[in-house]
Amino acid sequence: MDKETWNVIIKNGAYSHELDWIAQDNLGQIAIFSAIMEAPIPEIVGKSYELYSELELIINRLSEKSKAEPIIKNDGNISDWLEYSKKGLFAFDFQDVHREKKDKLEHYDLISIPSNPIYIRDLKLKKEIESIIPKIDCNFREGNVSLEKIKNALQQRV
Repeated sequence: MDKETWNVIIKNGAYSHELDWIAQDNLGQIAIFSAIMEAPIPEIVGKSYELYSELELIINRLSEKSKAEPIIKNDGNISDWLEYSKKGLFAFDFQDVHREKKDKLEHYDLISIPSNPIYIRDLKLKKEIESIIPKIDCNFREGNVSLEKIKNALQQRV
């Protein structure tokens, strides 16, 4: 993602662009959240394009260390989320964008889980990079993450 697109997403929301962001849970497990349309994105994710890009590179360079277990049952292509789970990340998607208003569930859906999760300490990140990773008050293994929990993480300031 280029800096101009990233700036638009951070300023105006994902809408027509997808933004994958990283978070940690209460155990320090790492997850990727795929945001589009009106999906909430914690403010600290937008602290710095350079830090975001560096974190994205670190995540993309992770080697496979796990088996990926699909959780969601639908006909869609979930291969990207499975690839993240093979690297040890829990993988979430904002599926409400595909639901009718009356059917919205107000959460990020858990798409796949790793058999061997990666933890924040395993990444050995610089403090500056770690500062753009919100902590969400949950255990990712327990399933979908409510927008209320994401909104609480939204209150973590830059």
